[in-house]
Amino acid sequence: MKLLPVTITLILISVLAPCESALAVRPFITDDARVTPEHTFLTETSLRLDQNRFQNLTLFALGFTNKLEGTIGFLDGILLNEERGATGQFSFSGPLLQLKYLFNEQKGKEGIPAFAVEAGANPPWGFGSQGFHPSAWTQFLVFIMSKAFSDRPEHFNLHVNLGLTNVNHPGKASEQEVVWGVGIQYHLFRDILYGVTEVLSGDPYGVSSGAVYQVGFRFFISDRMQLDTSYGAGIWGDPRPGWFLGFGFRFFTHPLW
Repeated sequence: MKLLPVTITLILISVLAPCESALAVRPFITDDARVTPEHTFLTETSLRLDQNRFQNLTLFALGFTNKLEGTIGFLDGILLNEERGATGQFSFSGPLLQLKYLFNEQKGKEGIPAFAVEAGANPPWGFGSQGFHPSAWTQFLVFIMSKAFSDRPEHFNLHVNLGLTNVNHPGKASEQEVVWGVGIQYHLFRDILYGVTEVLSGDPYGVSSGAVYQVGFRFFISDRMQLDTSYGAGIWGDPRPGWFLGFGFRFFTHPLW
């Protein structure tokens, strides 16, 4: 899902509205058809460990309106195995830019699903190990559907992503790839613990290619603060993605103005 670097980018980050529950948030990689509420600021940070790298992704999202949000992200960490660069060297990549537009919200569990579209760009900028940051401009465009099956939307919901990525290799023809994801969230214990399961192919953030599955948990510290943990592994691909572990934290403010 990638547009040209000069194109205005749309956002993918999943967000939680103040004093409400969201449908698809961390640790999901696929996104949900919701946006950060108007004038509200979200901070999200997540650690990821696999056989090749240990990294931290930090994202900052702002609700411009109740239909439109923008996100900027930065990646830092170290390579554990050689990926076109030295191992053990602190590396940095970014900024990743995105926008997301919400077409409609679901009205009750019997209502039609919510739909949104997002787009973004990931530039080949950074320092440290060469293999840590993208080798070329990457753009993405994704269509999103979210559907709740309970009067408490977070108790059981489904979200689907379908889109396209585009990689602009210097001196070569650009490459496109269809990306998709299907995820569900389900209630486990009180209003504290929720389970997540998803299958997806491709990653707009460029962390992995090929298809992977992921299972995990969301822990509510409060309505505005959550922790998460997850495990995933490759299903198919050439090369087939390996295992990965994820840990995340998200916090959002009251309206800023």
